[in-house]
Amino acid sequence: IGNTLVMDENIVTGATREVKDGQATGYWYFASGNTVTVKIKAGQNIRFINLPNDSEYEIVEVEDSMDPGWVFSSAESSIVSDYAATPAEIDGSTASGTIDMANTKYVVTYTNEYLGVFYVYHSSDLTVQRFPMAVNGVPYSASNTFDIYALTKANTLYGGYYSDYAGKSSGFNAAALTYTDNKGSDADGTAYSLAYIKASNKAAWSSTKAYSVIGTAMNPVQNEVYYLKEVPTAYLQPYNYYTYYKADNRLADLWAISALDDLNYTDAGFYVKNVKTGTTNVVSTLSIKAANSTTTVKLTAYKVFGISQKMQDGYLSYVKISSDIGSKVLIWQYWTTPDGIEVHGTMQREVDTTSGLRTSIVYDDKPYSGT
Repeated sequence: IGNTLVMDENIVTGATREVKDGQATGYWYFASGNTVTVKIKAGQNIRFINLPNDSEYEIVEVEDSMDPGWVFSSAESSIVSDYAATPAEIDGSTASGTIDMANTKYVVTYTNEYLGVFYVYHSSDLTVQRFPMAVNGVPYSASNTFDIYALTKANTLYGGYYSDYAGKSSGFNAAALTYTDNKGSDADGTAYSLAYIKASNKAAWSSTKAYSVIGTAMNPVQNEVYYLKEVPTAYLQPYNYYTYYKADNRLADLWAISALDDLNYTDAGFYVKNVKTGTTNVVSTLSIKAANSTTTVKLTAYKVFGISQKMQDGYLSYVKISSDIGSKVLIWQYWTTPDGIEVHGTMQREVDTTSGLRTSIVYDDKPYSGT
């Protein structure tokens, strides 16, 4: 690299180090047709020497291997020679050419630009991802956007993204973290032992901190931390309740039940489809009803739905589907996040009450398909 011999074997791949008298010389060699990768830093250069005449070459700068925030800007080729040699042809970050003159330096110079980074904080497991302010070398803009919705962790549901999160670790500073690789996928083991939400905090997510720009096409800001709200899938799992006449087991009423972790949604409710007629009704249930008794027994939503993490108490909602008793209905729940994305549960349920008896109800849970 430059005038310095390469002794670090982690810098070069695809070539064989030269060894004399049991000692590495710092030179490397490779056969024609091989791909050789060399890691260098800003200001360094690579020298390939003693290349035969008529050798064809191709040089590529691999942008994915750059430190976060850096992107390819330009490539230029030039010749240092007393002869009329042919410089490399440039196509993006690829330079290719042929060694057509002896005693000639074929030079390719790359220029990179630092655009910065931003961070995504996952509320479900308190890990952090770091991203450059560009994709494929193109800076984010109104026409080149980022999809934070796609980052939602497995076994969770998208709940929007926020500028702050009261349940984050004390003293959290994304910029001070170090990462396991240059792409900065996950934090390097920095311990976050905090529970999903602080037990004493009943308002971890504030509606005033929610972003309204749709998460599938957001335009990130340099150094900003975006808090991704990830809600356990159990909140939108199928759940039913019924009453019946004890004398003959006839069904009296039937409800579908759902839950919200908080009220930071623009809408929530149920899709109810009559399997026989094919008619689908959308029922919005995003409203609050006050208890009419000071002795009301409290139902904590996250406990009702078997969620192990400590969550804020949340809200239960329901839709009465008694008119469908005696038929089959397909039910699935939804909520709409502050940025306008309609989110459905991972499962939907077909409820068969054709017999009209509570002893013959058949529940058939299947992966959500929306039909």
